[in-house]
Amino acid sequence: MSVRYLGKAAASVATPPQSKPLNERQVPNSAGGYSFAVDDWKRLDRFLILGSEGGSYYAAEHELTVENIEAVKRCVASDGMRAVTRAANMTPEQRSESARNAVTMRWERVKANG
Repeated sequence: MSVRYLGKAAASVATPPQSKPLNERQVPNSAGGYSFAVDDWKRLDRFLILGSEGGSYYAAEHELTVENIEAVKRCVASDGMRAVTRAANMTPEQRSESARNAVTMRWERVKANG
């Protein structure tokens, strides 16, 4: 009986459209819908692992690269050693698709320190 009740209850709940956020924690995304925001450190990890070559389904390569580099700069500014350590630990033999992203991180750290 409880399974039948839950099935009916779930069916009666309307699924919100992708053009509307589920709650206040969601932010607009590149596709015109909503998704949960990621912080700069998560974006840094994604950039180091996936890169931005070729862009994404909804964001052009240049736009995605610029957004990622801005996140890199914020990470370096807030905790440069942590940022560089993350980059150094993501070599091609470990998790990073391309060493260029780690090199970019190191360069940002050098520029930040003059």
